[in-house]
Amino acid sequence: MCDDITENSVDVQTVKCVLVGDSQTGKTRLFERFINRPLSSIYIPTVFDVVSKEVEIGVGTKNKVNLNLWDSSGSHVYDSIRPISYPHTDCFIICYSVNDKSSFENVEKRWLPEILKYGDGPRVPYILVSTHFSQDDKSEIGNDKKEDKDHELLVAVEGERLRSEIQANAFYQCAVGPDIDVQYSDMILQKAVDLAYIKKLEEEKPPNPVWKFQSLNVVLMGDKGVGKSSLVQACFKDQLQIASNCNDNTISDENYHNFIMDGTEYFLRITEIHEVQPVNSLLEKFDQIHVLILCYAINDPFSFQSVAVDWHRNLNNSISKPLPILLIGNKTDLKEDSLVVIPSEDGEELMLEKKFAAFMECSAKSSENIAQILKTIVAIFGEDT
Repeated sequence: MCDDITENSVDVQTVKCVLVGDSQTGKTRLFERFINRPLSSIYIPTVFDVVSKEVEIGVGTKNKVNLNLWDSSGSHVYDSIRPISYPHTDCFIICYSVNDKSSFENVEKRWLPEILKYGDGPRVPYILVSTHFSQDDKSEIGNDKKEDKDHELLVAVEGERLRSEIQANAFYQCAVGPDIDVQYSDMILQKAVDLAYIKKLEEEKPPNPVWKFQSLNVVLMGDKGVGKSSLVQACFKDQLQIASNCNDNTISDENYHNFIMDGTEYFLRITEIHEVQPVNSLLEKFDQIHVLILCYAINDPFSFQSVAVDWHRNLNNSISKPLPILLIGNKTDLKEDSLVVIPSEDGEELMLEKKFAAFMECSAKSSENIAQILKTIVAIFGEDT
């Protein structure tokens, strides 16, 4: 999930930090502490969580930066989409748990290669963080105080050795349980921000290639067979997708994409809905929808009629306030070969009649007007805010 993001000021430098590591290593606990969010009492797997906040550079200074902080999932289920958060990162925070040896080993085997491959290369700094969930964890090692101290020393030595091997910029140990170590968590965040800022200053490119960040949630609707999935794949090109876990096959996919346009980094989530009937209940589960897309096939009059009547009526009964709607006529590559074709004028008339935000025709197969879809979504969002 992505939280709604506060826009950054153009007068302040923007830096981006991303937390990575195996599942259940305490990344989200650190993330929640970093942003002063109440700590979760139960473990909830994260897909993506992004927050923007203003922080100081160095302790006690008046210089500030806008921090875009990303929390990512460590699950292998999300291996295909997690790397889309890595470009433009200014500092990574790699976490492992002292109670999970595999998470320690995966720092070098899995996480470092991944951020080096999909991030901006070895010039991006990274911090190594060893986590434990409470002081009670040590009772699993032994009750003897000397044994506890020996264990702590061993943990520190192993962490420092790993930091040296992977050439991390810093190493910290931090409790992330109910008694989270506030002092060390704050030190970790401060170090990450400082390293990210230094990295920005050393870049040859302009200091603010990205001025702000915005999450963008889009819901794509239309009858089966109109080419919704093909449209998403054409928009995202080589970006891989992740199937959502929903009942009755009412949602086919949640698709994630990260792109920059006019100085803003957008994190786009497009959720596809197939059936007209479940829209009422499904839309209640989505928070902060920014743009709705209604899609029909230009060679299928029934799908056009369904958009004009069934889908539109269902939306009116499903949402408490009007949301901007983009009307898309897909499959323009079939115009010459189809016996029946919905004229462009009909789409324009429907847009005006229903007061939709925009109308466009495109082809997922030939890529006609595909690049314009993202631009139109961003433009509609900008007009609505």
